[in-house]
Amino acid sequence: LDITWLTPSMDGVFRGPPSERRRFLDRLVSIIDSQHMFRCSSYERALRDRSRLFREGVNDTIWYESLEDILSTNGIAITAARHDFVSRINLIFSEGDDLFPVPKLYLKGEIDDWLRSGAAIDAELLFKASLRESRETWGRTGKFPITSGPNRSDLEVYMYNNGRIASECSTGEQKALLISIILGHLQIAPNNRSQVRLLLLDEVVAHLDGERISYLFDRILKSDTQAWITGTDKKIFSDLGELVQIFSVDNAKISPIRFATDLFQDSQTSHRSNNFGKSIT
Repeated sequence: LDITWLTPSMDGVFRGPPSERRRFLDRLVSIIDSQHMFRCSSYERALRDRSRLFREGVNDTIWYESLEDILSTNGIAITAARHDFVSRINLIFSEGDDLFPVPKLYLKGEIDDWLRSGAAIDAELLFKASLRESRETWGRTGKFPITSGPNRSDLEVYMYNNGRIASECSTGEQKALLISIILGHLQIAPNNRSQVRLLLLDEVVAHLDGERISYLFDRILKSDTQAWITGTDKKIFSDLGELVQIFSVDNAKISPIRFATDLFQDSQTSHRSNNFGKSIT
């Protein structure tokens, strides 16, 4: 399963710590690059092992160099995958003129600057040299080293039209920027028939007007992605007609429901089930 989601708790991702934005970014990248999360796990494991050696006062050059090889190789690969994603999605945004605010993504960090200014192999050598220097500083001073790396990068998002950073935007603007990123991701994510693409949107239409809601639903229906959308107001979905299946959740019981307009007919049930892979629920 290739799963992308938005929940109300993510509305503050632009105002939260960089780690939240990195997780958000890496999840999107992993759908495009299947090895990305494996590299992230390998990097984090090597980083923890190296930190443990520092804390325990271990002075074993071969052990450190082995871990630093893993960190430099995976660190540059992680950063390169992030940059590739950002470049591709920014290109999508530059071609569009949507109802939602157009975001511009930028990766900020020393390792990102290395990769932008030269070849990946040069960035890897710079990263390895930085790791070695921090280790040598620890040997001289005993101070715990803080090093550059993909774990120190930050994802910055700006409003394309005015350059305002997302953290300074209103709650509604931030929600709209997040939705724009998800819609852009749907455009560049591979549509592999051996994988099922799922889009999970929890209360996604909060802070959106009717025109933007209609536009959002239209984009999702055209994306060939199975989407599950929650909402507390049935009227929000009333214009979608037989394109959707709708269920109510009450006392842990899930049931098909009808609108007052008798939106769904029993005779349509079979048709909807057969087309469920392309429907909004």
